[in-house]
Amino acid sequence: MQTLTPKQASVLADGVYALKDQSVSQTIRRGDISLGTEGLFELQDSSRFQGQSGAPLFKRLSGFGYIAEGVGSYKGHMVCATRGTVSLADWLTDGSVGMQTGPSGYQVHIGFHQTWKSYMEEVRAFLRGKNPTHIHCVGHSLGGALAMLNADFFTANKVAGVSVYTFGAPRVGSRNFSSDLTRRIGADRIFRVSHIADPVPMIPTFPFLHLPYSAPAFVIGTGLISFGAHSMTDSYAPRVADLSWGSFPTDAQPPSDEKIEEWLGAANGAGGVKMYSAYALYMIGAALKWLLKKIGVVLGGVITLGTAAFTLLDRIAWMISKGIEISKDIANYGVSLIRAVMRFLGRVANTVQELTMAYLRWIFGLLFSAMASAANMALSIANRGQ
Repeated sequence: MQTLTPKQASVLADGVYALKDQSVSQTIRRGDISLGTEGLFELQDSSRFQGQSGAPLFKRLSGFGYIAEGVGSYKGHMVCATRGTVSLADWLTDGSVGMQTGPSGYQVHIGFHQTWKSYMEEVRAFLRGKNPTHIHCVGHSLGGALAMLNADFFTANKVAGVSVYTFGAPRVGSRNFSSDLTRRIGADRIFRVSHIADPVPMIPTFPFLHLPYSAPAFVIGTGLISFGAHSMTDSYAPRVADLSWGSFPTDAQPPSDEKIEEWLGAANGAGGVKMYSAYALYMIGAALKWLLKKIGVVLGGVITLGTAAFTLLDRIAWMISKGIEISKDIANYGVSLIRAVMRFLGRVANTVQELTMAYLRWIFGLLFSAMASAANMALSIANRGQ
C-alpha cells in the first residue's frame, strides 16, 4: 500500500493552513505557499471544506481543510487534510472540556468533535459517487485531532482503508476509541509524530489516550518544554524532511524498571531533575505508571474501588495513598516521585509533607495545570507563525 513519506505528510499538514481564508485557486495563483499536493492529488476549489470552531459565543466559519483524489501512483486514493489552530475560536476548541459520542460510537473530546461535525457534510458530499480504495488523513495540532476523527468516520462507515499522519496532535478519545480505531486502521498505518518538548500532545489528560494504542509512535527533539516546538513550519517540517518512516526514532523502548528506580533515586538529589526538562517529564510519566502498577499488585482487587465520578487526579491520589499505607517501599518511591514533580515545576523539594490523598491530588493538579498552561501558550505562539 502506497504510503506518504514524512516529508510529503509534513508539507500537506503545513500547506493546508493556507486555505483558512482563501480558496484553492486563490492560493495557487498567489504561488507563495506549497499545498503539497502537486503530482500526488488533484486539488480543486470543490475540494475545500469549511467548519466552525470555538465556544458558542465565538464560533465562526472558516476553511478547515480539503479532500482530493489521487493521481499517478496515488490514483484511486484520496487525501483528507485538516488544519490546526490559528485563531482564538480554534484555541477555545482546543481548551474545551468534556466528551461526547464520536463517529464510531465511542467517547471523544467534545470540542474536537463539534468542529468535526461542522464540516463533515461537505466531506460526505464530495464522496458521493466515488469509491476510493484508500484515504490518507493528515493534520497538525487540532488538525491532527480532526484527522483521527476523519479516520474514525471513514473506517466505521467502511468508506475505504485509511492511513493517518499527525504532527503535534493532542489526545482525542477514550481508551475504547483509541484501541478500536487502532485495530480498524492497523497500528502500522498510524504515523503519529510528536516533538518531545511540545506540550500540546501532552493534553488533554485522563481519560483521553493517543493513537496508536499500545504501539510505538514517532518522536523528535530533546531539551526543555518549548512553546516553539509546536510549530509545524519551524519545528516539525524541517526535522522530518530527511527522514523515512524506517529511520524515524520511536518511543518503542520504554525505560526499564531498573532505569526508573535508578532515576527516582537520583531525583532525591539536588541536581536530579531539571526544571521543565522534557526528559524529566517523560520520566515522571513513566515512573508514575510504574508506581501505579506496583501499587496494583500490592492492593490486588482493592484497585477497582472508587466511583465513576473520580477524576484522574482522584484515582492517582487515592491509589498512591492506599499503596503508601501498605508498603514502605511504595512510600519511599512516592516521596521520590513527588520530589521529582516539585523540582520539575521549580518548587522547593527539600521536604515533602505527609502523602495524604489531598496533598497528592494537589501536587499532581499543579503538574497537570502547568502542562495545560504550557500547551495553551504553545498554541498562541504557533498562531502568530501561521
